[in-house]
Amino acid sequence: MTSDRFTESFPSLREEIGEDPARFLDVPLLGSTGASTPFGLARARIRGIDEIGTAKAWLAVERALGRGDDDGPRERVVDLLEARIDDLEEHGERPSNEQLVMSWGGWAQTSTGRETFLQNYLGPVPDHVTAQAFDELPLA
Repeated sequence: MTSDRFTESFPSLREEIGEDPARFLDVPLLGSTGASTPFGLARARIRGIDEIGTAKAWLAVERALGRGDDDGPRERVVDLLEARIDDLEEHGERPSNEQLVMSWGGWAQTSTGRETFLQNYLGPVPDHVTAQAFDELPLA
C-alpha cells in the first residue's frame, strides 16, 4: 500500500542523503503549533539535521515544491532551514559515530573494510570531535 500523503518526491536526494525531504516538507502549515502535527515533525527533523549539505538539500526541495502563497518557498520553512545552516556553520557539523570511535584510536567498519584511526591518519582530530567524544564516551 502506498501513501498519497505527499505528491512530489526526489528519489535522487533519497540516494544522495538517505532520505527524501519532501516526505516531511510537502505538508500544510495549518495547525502547525503542535509537535505531533505534520509540520511539527518537519520542524523537529530540521532541528536534527547534522550536515550542512543535507540542510541545503532540504532548502532546495522546499524551493522546488513551491507551496508558498506566491508558488515559491514558505518563508517559515526557509527561516528554519537557514537558521539550521547558520548553526551548523557556526558550531560545526556533528561528527559521525565512526569519527568518534576512530578519534580514540579505535576501529570502524567502513566500505573499504576494518580501519583504524592510526592506520588512516589524515591529520589532527578536530577539537569538536574530541570534545564530543569526551562528552559521549563512557571513560572510566
